[in-house]
Amino acid sequence: MAKGARLLGVDLVRGFAAYGVVVIHTLGNQPRSPSGARFVALFLGFAVPYFLAVSLYLTAGRLLSKGPDGFLRSRIERMIVPYLVWTSLFVAFRVLLYVSSGRSAELPALVGSPLPLILLGKAAAPLYFVPLLFVGEVTAVGLCRALGGRLGSSSAIVPFALLGVVLSWFDTSRRDPLWNDRSLSDLDRVGLTLASDWLWCLPFIAFAFLFQLPEVRRRTGSIPLYALPALAASLMALDWIGAAYGSAAFLPFATRELILAFGCLAGAVAVSSVIRPARWIDSLSACTFGIYLVHPLVIEANELMLRRAHLLGGEEGTAPWIAALAAVSFAMSWVVVSWTMRVRVLARFLYGVRPRPA
Repeated sequence: MAKGARLLGVDLVRGFAAYGVVVIHTLGNQPRSPSGARFVALFLGFAVPYFLAVSLYLTAGRLLSKGPDGFLRSRIERMIVPYLVWTSLFVAFRVLLYVSSGRSAELPALVGSPLPLILLGKAAAPLYFVPLLFVGEVTAVGLCRALGGRLGSSSAIVPFALLGVVLSWFDTSRRDPLWNDRSLSDLDRVGLTLASDWLWCLPFIAFAFLFQLPEVRRRTGSIPLYALPALAASLMALDWIGAAYGSAAFLPFATRELILAFGCLAGAVAVSSVIRPARWIDSLSACTFGIYLVHPLVIEANELMLRRAHLLGGEEGTAPWIAALAAVSFAMSWVVVSWTMRVRVLARFLYGVRPRPA
């Protein structure tokens, strides 16, 4: 596939990953049945890692083709401004919810310290991805400035990618233990969490530049279509075994994430050559980041309405129930984002993009 060609397969799989994020957060405040827990676990090792892999893959391509000058400045408008706006919206929404339900005394615990709230995405579950990705992009820009043209050479990138695999093998750090450690000060928690994010991103950065090597691009773009079902089956088996039995028993979680994310990326690039452009794919591609941001509000609104209609109680969430509710919330989020993106001010400040034509 020619460099610069539209990768429609990547857009489609990214949309599926957005659905996976919605699945992860659906019925998150009540028990899940064993089937529901396994269904959610299938997406835990795929959804966010795929987002991270694709984002850094595109970042690597941009840095290699145009250089690092001005890149981070553009990311502030594209990511950081919407992140701060959504942080404010989520905090305001939860304050309103607590006050209206007579839980005003719990507000200090809800808001907490502004430092982790602003720097770590504590206002809502999906927001942590933005600081995570920004840490990765700052690192990628630093590497680009330090190594320059050598980042496009296999002699530099292949050892870096192998180092990335080693780092993923020993990477047991994740945000949750750091967030819940009350012995840490806010400043220590922020510093350690950002260091954990950096360690999380390094293998993904290495493979992002590896996948941008001309020879790797040619090979992934020319994977035979008859081989894609075998690739998909292998990745699904790896994901299912890890979800059902725990990946630590045979493969570290971070290494499994790396394999799933870039295996899916390779398949998505390969299948792009046979996917025909369509308006709904364009819409999905344009709205994916917005769906990621807006879906927690849609999920909370839907589940609140279901509880008031006595259609949702304290029963366990089964896999079909979670899948159906997530599909509804995903579709509603897509519609909300598609509509609001047509308003110039909302498109700019909520999603960091120019509005799409009506």
